[in-house]
Amino acid sequence: MNNFTRCLFPVGHGGFAVEVIDNSYLTVFDCGSDLCPVRVSHYIDFIKDDGLGPVNRLFISHFDNDHVNCIRDLISKVGVREVVVPSIPKELRFVYNAYTNGAYFSILDLFQNNENSERRAELVEVDDQGGFYKHDVWEWYAHNMLTEKDWEKLKDKLAENNIQINQIGDADYVEKKRQDINNCFIDVFGSKGPNSKGLVVLSQRTINTNMTQGRIKHGWPWKHVALPANYSGCLYTGDADLKNKGNRQEVLDFVRSKKHEQSLLLTQIPHHGSCHNVYEKFDQDFISEYYFYCDNTSVRLQKNGALYQNLVAANKLLEIRDVCDDLVLNEIILH
Repeated sequence: MNNFTRCLFPVGHGGFAVEVIDNSYLTVFDCGSDLCPVRVSHYIDFIKDDGLGPVNRLFISHFDNDHVNCIRDLISKVGVREVVVPSIPKELRFVYNAYTNGAYFSILDLFQNNENSERRAELVEVDDQGGFYKHDVWEWYAHNMLTEKDWEKLKDKLAENNIQINQIGDADYVEKKRQDINNCFIDVFGSKGPNSKGLVVLSQRTINTNMTQGRIKHGWPWKHVALPANYSGCLYTGDADLKNKGNRQEVLDFVRSKKHEQSLLLTQIPHHGSCHNVYEKFDQDFISEYYFYCDNTSVRLQKNGALYQNLVAANKLLEIRDVCDDLVLNEIILH
């Protein structure tokens, strides 16, 4: 028998999810919060105090502050063995770093140049061919929505705007041209930039692993929800723009080609439920038993009208809010 626990932590506008197998194998999905980073630190202390760690694998969907600003705390208190990030072409890393306001290089530096060798993690960059990671009873598929074609378009756009390609490895030059570079990113990727095409991850039991029982605990006092037989899969979407038809079809194809259950157990509503990233028929395409999002309020998701109302009426919505009683635990026993 193996015990699997998935914790969706209420960190407000941000993201921090942890999966634990047999109280020893840890996987983390994003680690940050916009308004409440102290809450993330609080939950990291929980992990440390429980004697868990180091984290075997940390997936970073993208480099917005609210998804990465507590990683330093995670490294110092718990440790991380491997970090999985979307691949960025070497010749474009300085401009990508400028677009992320320095977050990209700062995060990579935390892992690659950590003075404490025990805290130094292996960096795994996932290209548009994807990545696969496996435990005896669990598996994770990572899909990078950023393609080689996207980066070629960006290089063309930079050239059109007189950004000297042979100088974009110069930090001073890039800083001087920062606004022009940001405009190029928006021209190629839209108003949400490259974060609209980040890393999405499918987490699920292996095909030969069965569930003997499972439940979701949500709210306080705990509301126990029995899980459908052998439903375990969770899709983490970060801030992916799934309102865009091309992006939506790409992620749907990815999920359909990798999942081996009839439907997913949990699907993250992208970008905290923003109507700019998710559409009213989201649940009809991404079929799941439950849907969740992380934010301070439900205002963003409520703007999606029919989607919000349908999920609430069907009792399929898990609101991971920045109050303790919204913590969600997904517990599964496997054999």
